[in-house]
Amino acid sequence: MTDSHQHITESASGTSSGVNISASPKPWFVVWVKSRAEKSVRDSLISKGFEAYVASRHEMHTWRRGERRKVEKVLIPSVVFVRMTKNDRLIIEDTPNVCAIMLDPAKRGLRSKGLDEYANISDYEMRLF
Repeated sequence: MTDSHQHITESASGTSSGVNISASPKPWFVVWVKSRAEKSVRDSLISKGFEAYVASRHEMHTWRRGERRKVEKVLIPSVVFVRMTKNDRLIIEDTPNVCAIMLDPAKRGLRSKGLDEYANISDYEMRLF
């Protein structure tokens, strides 16, 4: 088992990212965040009681001075996955460094006012991360 596979397994079980990807009545949504703010937004949302996930893996990084350190590398830039309800939307959008919640282009003309207009991710798809 490779190091990156071990990290993904750890992240999915909640040991490194604070999230337990399991069945829940709340669906997963894609939140767009400012560049390089993925981990801080994830941590902020977790501290507010949300389930949040950033697709990442650990890598060894070597600096010019020869220093080596294990770093968390974000795999999908500017994206945080979060479980939420209709009432949670405003809390998510008011979180620092959050830009928007991803809309579902297939539902563009529906003009709905709930979470139906947002793209959601199934539990099965989240487990693949």
